[in-house]
Amino acid sequence: MKNIRLRILLIILLMLGLFLIKNNLYRLYPNKKPNIGIKYVQHYDRKMCWLKEYSGQINIEFNPMIELDFKTKEKIYQIRKKYVFQYSQLVNESYQPSEDVFGQIEDNKPWWGIDGHFYYGPGNLSIEGPSEESRFLINPYLLVGVIEPYAYSMIDRIDKPIAFPPKPLKLIWSGIDSTVKVQYDVSTYFYNLEKYSYFMAKERKLNLIAYNARDFGLNYLYVVPGKSRNIVSTNKTQNAILILHFIHCGGSCGYPGGCNNMSPNQPELYIIINKVPAVACVKLWKENPSSIAQKPDMFYFIEMQ
Repeated sequence: MKNIRLRILLIILLMLGLFLIKNNLYRLYPNKKPNIGIKYVQHYDRKMCWLKEYSGQINIEFNPMIELDFKTKEKIYQIRKKYVFQYSQLVNESYQPSEDVFGQIEDNKPWWGIDGHFYYGPGNLSIEGPSEESRFLINPYLLVGVIEPYAYSMIDRIDKPIAFPPKPLKLIWSGIDSTVKVQYDVSTYFYNLEKYSYFMAKERKLNLIAYNARDFGLNYLYVVPGKSRNIVSTNKTQNAILILHFIHCGGSCGYPGGCNNMSPNQPELYIIINKVPAVACVKLWKENPSSIAQKPDMFYFIEMQ
């Protein structure tokens, strides 16, 4: 009788254990594809960093925007690698574009054009002009850049297409102290917003775009208030921000079938420019730091005039 009771008890315990494992295993591992409407691909444990240790200093030239419409994903990858290896001394020779960042690009799709962003707005003409994502895709060492926070429709208010995005002027990569400095002209952008009465012209808000950092393996950032000047970050926490930016085919452009573009919108990655000159000091880490006081893998300064 005791043996029978013991067997029954063991069976109950075994079934209870299987139930707990089945229903609670997800708590042991982060969900890599949160079910929140967009197909996020985020490897939280990724430790690969493609950037080499480099002890020199380089002035990196900016490449002008190009047309990406209707190219295959394979061709986009070829273009990306071409521009990454323009400065081969900075990157591991086995570099491959991150699937987390670029893996959802779809073949033969259009891309938002810069004229679409500043003049035509969503619709069939949204793809006009050089592809606005090429600002980053062919300037890979622009690890964190600033762009306009909206796509504007001005076709009924201005006679012909114009585009005046925040313009990167100079990028200095200093390996000896793991520091990058990029200079931007934002004054022309803000001036023209008011001159042509654009939407929210007086807001003076910019969007930090960081998928180049993520592609190279720098997955977390924090805008340091004490080392920044004349800017306010919308991140009100004392935590580093996980960079989620990636390219996929979305419907924001309003073009039939959608366009390849960046997602998601991360409201905590906006900055407000009080006046110029201004500086945003950004810490970048490969892995989530124990605190924001932790030394970064790279200091990144955005100097705005």
